[in-house]
Amino acid sequence: IAGLPGADAPLEIECALTWPETQPLRVALREGSGPPSWDAATRTLSVALPKGEQARVRVSSRLPGPEALAALGVWRWIEEACPKGWLEIARAWAVSGGLWALTPARELELVHAVQQPLARPAFASLQVTRGAGETAAALAATIEVDAKSSARVDVVARWRDREDDGKSPSGDVWRTRAGQVGAPLIDDRRAAAIAVELPHELGDTRYRRVAYDLTATSRFRENFLTEGAGPPLELTRAAIAPVEVDVLSTARPAAPLVEYVIPTFGWERRDAPGGVASRRRGQGLRVYLRRPWFSSGDGELLGVIVAHGPRISYDSIDSSEAGWIKGEAVPELPPALQRCATQWGSDPIWASATTWPTPSLHHLPRRCAQRIGVTLEGLAWPSKSPWTLAVAGHEVAFDDERGLWFSDIELDTGDAYFPFVRLALARFQPRSVAGVEVSRTALADFVQLAPERLAWLAEDPEDPQLVRVSVSGPAPRGGASSPLAAELRVRVEASQGEADDPWLPADDPWTTLSQTQVSATVAVWSGAARLLAPRGQLRQRVVIEEHELLPRALGGMVDASPGRRLVYADAIEL
Repeated sequence: IAGLPGADAPLEIECALTWPETQPLRVALREGSGPPSWDAATRTLSVALPKGEQARVRVSSRLPGPEALAALGVWRWIEEACPKGWLEIARAWAVSGGLWALTPARELELVHAVQQPLARPAFASLQVTRGAGETAAALAATIEVDAKSSARVDVVARWRDREDDGKSPSGDVWRTRAGQVGAPLIDDRRAAAIAVELPHELGDTRYRRVAYDLTATSRFRENFLTEGAGPPLELTRAAIAPVEVDVLSTARPAAPLVEYVIPTFGWERRDAPGGVASRRRGQGLRVYLRRPWFSSGDGELLGVIVAHGPRISYDSIDSSEAGWIKGEAVPELPPALQRCATQWGSDPIWASATTWPTPSLHHLPRRCAQRIGVTLEGLAWPSKSPWTLAVAGHEVAFDDERGLWFSDIELDTGDAYFPFVRLALARFQPRSVAGVEVSRTALADFVQLAPERLAWLAEDPEDPQLVRVSVSGPAPRGGASSPLAAELRVRVEASQGEADDPWLPADDPWTTLSQTQVSATVAVWSGAARLLAPRGQLRQRVVIEEHELLPRALGGMVDASPGRRLVYADAIEL
């Protein structure tokens, strides 16, 4: 018997009977490893075979000795045809039972079958790629398997698509998808891993995060097939956990449908020893967008397109600011880019701090993603222009009352007073193949950004009913003497103490705060207000209002009394 596991040479088993009488033998398989053993008393051959291993052994009869060859006519033919140098070798094979022409061997297959693969499959590497415009993804993976006990490995994909059907009250719905990508066979039983390349058809070009899972099927499935109505056997073994991969979007998103843009404000209130601070944060915009959203899949952002200029050697700020720092002229933004990039500028009726020539990425502090060097569909790029385009992505949320999506955007306009901004907006899918990250742009209407205001109410240590009031923030130059001016005033209001009781103004009229220009662009308004009672004895608050004083014309004549526009108001309860 040749080829026994653990045996270095063929095993010979003697038969005590003479031809044609024969004796059977029994082959017993046991788990493990080691040389085979023969029990002559029970005529049992014990063979050790590890789990999942298979072995093919050759069983043949040997001759009692060289003299037996003389009785075989076939051997005489072999002697005549065999070269003399090989004759002795052929004679030894023939006597030992290894010459197929005289004593043909029978193959006996030994199998240590296991119901499930011995090890779980696992991705050693996984790469998923897509080309622009393609709906299918290409998987290139190396899968670690126990090849001796696994016949195939199924690759299954599961993911969820985020969609806006235009009807959902929450703005979006999640749809679960799953499907088999492929089931490559494992031919090499000694392989530690297999390399596979599989196509995965997704049906569209949108982005999604896909979980790829593996399930190996036992190589010995046919050994465990049962007949009847019994429960099916578990013949597979799954991976410990799926591997999640970003399958990128391959087409540009649809252009955003801008409904309207409004200013937004943030309020911060803080009590401190000796007073109360109240801060109004301006410089914010909320962009409302029509449905649907997620044209390129989950993670679609509202992008603000800005011009991005050449960089200087010692830092990475844009040329608009780099030129100002170095005292150089800023390169002019080509008209083609002006029509598709965000623009801003100072209000011409006020003499105040100016904005940077063009907004840059770091002027958008709420951005959650960005990309420099994006291209726009249909844009003919100006030749030899030092400018490129960049996009700053902002999260979107759904307003269920309005049935609209919205995105909050902040712009750092410095100390500019009510500057104008025209946003160039696009849908932005950061998880896209190169070149298709942004949609066509949509230009919003011009909107003014309110300046920041910080109000401080300080207690007077000598007079418990006196409150010192100061307000600071960007202001137009010229102060109250200018034909166009801003006025801040305060007054005290009181309530009876119940939550629903109205606030009633005190008998004292409004008190105008005096303005001090602390710099060319920032002013402080200060003054005092008298409370109706010491703090803590009555529910009362200080109301602050800021008005722009604008000349107005009646019948072609300039009216002596200016028009008022309320631009800031705060009520601080004490």
